[in-house]
Amino acid sequence: MTFNPPSTGKAKEDIVVRLRKIEGQIRGLQKMVDEGRECLDVLMQISAVSKGMEKVTQMILMRYIEACRTNAAEAKKSDSMETLCHLLSLAINKGVLGENDS
Repeated sequence: MTFNPPSTGKAKEDIVVRLRKIEGQIRGLQKMVDEGRECLDVLMQISAVSKGMEKVTQMILMRYIEACRTNAAEAKKSDSMETLCHLLSLAINKGVLGENDS
C-alpha cells in the first residue's frame, strides 16, 4: 500500500510545527558547537532533537496505521500488513515506540 504523509489539515500542521521546532533546535545546536559550549549542554540538546524526531516518527507512523485500517478493504491485506510490520519493527528497534513523555 502506498502512503504519503498528510498533505493537508491538522495532522500536517502538527508535523510541520514539530519539524520547525526541531530545525530551531538544530540551529541552536550548531551555535552551541561553534561557541564551544560544554559537552553536557550539547548532549542535552542532541537528546532533545532526538526526542523530537521520535515524536514526528510516531505521528507519521500512527497516520500510516490509520490509513492501513481505513484502506484495508481496498488494498491487498498481506501487502499492508507486511509493510506495517516492517515499519513497526523499525520503530521498535529505534526506540520510537517507547514511553511517551509528551
